[in-house]
Amino acid sequence: MDEEYQRWIDLSNDDITPDIIRDILFPLEDELWVSAACADRILSDVEAQTALLELGLLRTSRASEKIQADFEDFVNAGDDSDPEQQFDEDNDNGKEQDAEHARPTESDLLKRVLNEDDTSRKLLGLRAVLIQRLDLTRTYGELLASGSLNPRPDGNEQLEDDDPWGEERLPPVSLPGSPWSLSDFLTTDIVHSARLCASTQRFTALKTLFTRHLHDLFPFRFHILESIPAHVSPVEYVDLLPTCNFSTLQEEARLSHPWREVPDWVEQPQVRIALADTGIEDFPQFETNTVERPSNPQPELLSGAELTGWFKRRIEAIDTLGLVDIALSFVQHAAALAIPDLDSEGEELTLLARLVYDAPISEGKPLGISDDWNLSRWRSMDPPAVIRAYLAHSTPETIAADIRRLVVPYLFVLDARRQREQLNSSTQTEQGQSDEFLYGWILNASLDLTASMRILPA
Repeated sequence: MDEEYQRWIDLSNDDITPDIIRDILFPLEDELWVSAACADRILSDVEAQTALLELGLLRTSRASEKIQADFEDFVNAGDDSDPEQQFDEDNDNGKEQDAEHARPTESDLLKRVLNEDDTSRKLLGLRAVLIQRLDLTRTYGELLASGSLNPRPDGNEQLEDDDPWGEERLPPVSLPGSPWSLSDFLTTDIVHSARLCASTQRFTALKTLFTRHLHDLFPFRFHILESIPAHVSPVEYVDLLPTCNFSTLQEEARLSHPWREVPDWVEQPQVRIALADTGIEDFPQFETNTVERPSNPQPELLSGAELTGWFKRRIEAIDTLGLVDIALSFVQHAAALAIPDLDSEGEELTLLARLVYDAPISEGKPLGISDDWNLSRWRSMDPPAVIRAYLAHSTPETIAADIRRLVVPYLFVLDARRQREQLNSSTQTEQGQSDEFLYGWILNASLDLTASMRILPA
């Protein structure tokens, strides 16, 4: 091997800089060797990695142009060529073709072009690897510059300034600045990276990934969102949630700003398929470490009803953990995003939140299993049971106020819901029926409580 090539081989990754790339690798004439060398290394420095990938793309551009030109010549040749014979050769079936056999497709012609030029085919395969890595390298640089890969600060850090003993504390152990090295980021499937950002609550980084790589992430957007821990307040990731168009009742498209507005020719689906069928496996070492992707992607925009179904499932997942306040906040943000048909969930969570957070509690008794509340338990209760739960720990001093602020709003919701259900019915709503639930509770209440009630709802 020539000395110039050996000089590059002998370099360690840490020694490679943009100047070294320009002085050693750029002058080499073997385009396939240089392109493979550019794909063979993944550096830790973003600037050097960018320079390496740009050189690789430069050295594969001629092969890309040649394959495109040859392919267009085949397509435009029309009847001047013998398409039936070409079809026989490409499929190597050795069978006689009828004169009226359908002419080969453009996919067949593209595969023929690739098979006839082995070097250009390999260069085109390398180009597909290089162009994907360059986009990811630019994204990684953007994430580092914004600091969005840094770990989330501990919520207790904001209290340290008020701690009179703070000066005597040992300095905290520094946390790693990024969950990935550049090498990890380039060799990890982008969907897995997005789910990792979601699970570690790096929402600014996740938003950047959606903006720069929406084409790859959009079919898996809901799987990515479901990776966000249920206990996290939706305020922190509301910008990532899907929005419903009020007029069309369909999911709105997301903002996309890829690094290249016009995809490279090698990125076209038919070209990728042809490369895969004709030998892109020549470079298995350049494949990403693909974690198994979810089996049910959603590449199309969802209808309003489908969005509602997803939001309801998310609400149930949050509610299962007993996080009533988080579930209620999620419903409120869903309403702001124009997600339809969540009124019932909003009403129920509002009433349940009053029971969990506003109802009086027993001061001398520790909380137990009976104090664990969620929507499933709430929905299983009839109105008398709900009223008993609201007033379980009321005292003679608080009973009247508890009825006004807890029970009366609940009865109002019952009446409003009944009126909506009977809106198209000939049956008239029985006024005062909800109040009877309260009267039933009063009849069974202790004398010290009933004697303290001076104001009852009309």
